[in-house]
Amino acid sequence: MYIGKAKNISNRVSQYFRTGIGLWKEDMVSKSKIVDYFLTQTEEEALILERNLIKENKPPYNSLLKGDGSYVYIKISSGPYPQISISRKKMNDKALYIGPKPWQKELKNLLHILRQLFRFRTCSNAVYNKGQVCSDKIFGLCDGYCQFKQDSQILQKEYKANIDIIRRFFEGKSNKVVAVIRDKIEDAIRAENYEWAGILKKIYMEIDRLNNKQNIDMDEEVSGYFVLIKKIELLDQKIYFMVYTKMVKGKIIDVVKLKNDENTFLEDMINDGIITSYKLLSEEDASLLYFSELN
Repeated sequence: MYIGKAKNISNRVSQYFRTGIGLWKEDMVSKSKIVDYFLTQTEEEALILERNLIKENKPPYNSLLKGDGSYVYIKISSGPYPQISISRKKMNDKALYIGPKPWQKELKNLLHILRQLFRFRTCSNAVYNKGQVCSDKIFGLCDGYCQFKQDSQILQKEYKANIDIIRRFFEGKSNKVVAVIRDKIEDAIRAENYEWAGILKKIYMEIDRLNNKQNIDMDEEVSGYFVLIKKIELLDQKIYFMVYTKMVKGKIIDVVKLKNDENTFLEDMINDGIITSYKLLSEEDASLLYFSELN
């Protein structure tokens, strides 16, 4: 049913028998009969064992209990010097929205890291239109594009080329970002700026960590949306849960979890322009698994 790890097994297990733990956990506990455990010598051993057991047994509630269903978009505005920000909703404002994406906290950290490399603007249009340089330029996070506006076509072209690299990165194509970091590290070493080279190395390792975090073992040619919809009936209440996973060449790019009183998830995804069609892959008990190719 579910596989997890804990330093204190008693505390971990007891949390599932408290009131108000949520419908999914209540449903899992009501169907469970036995609680078993393995002892390991180190946390690393526990992590490896957990991963192997999940891969071998494919427990249904490991994916359903992970995350709270909230998600955000990476927003890239229009204009000569597009702004990059995080948005909770897609608006009809001519901006490009990439997502939905989970892990909002890590996305903010990732944007901060990318700003150190590409120095893109994040200020609002109201601040930008004033043409006054803000603290971002002082701290080396922006080149003060509000000063240039429409004056430099060359600068605009270079800026939009960097924005395109960032866009591709959030769409799952990280090669360009990695190449930029490597080039900057080599330039810093040649200039004997070893402090900056060290910072770049840390940035490279963090980018690599966040990128590899989403890797799983799957055919490298698999690209599309896997949509799992599960119906749970508990205490005369019917709830539908959805977990959809976006994959590009075998790599998980986005995972979104939602719940609703009605099963309108696929219709909503089509209306939002996320998918255009879908097909049923499997049906088991109250779970339906669908697949849709990338647009």
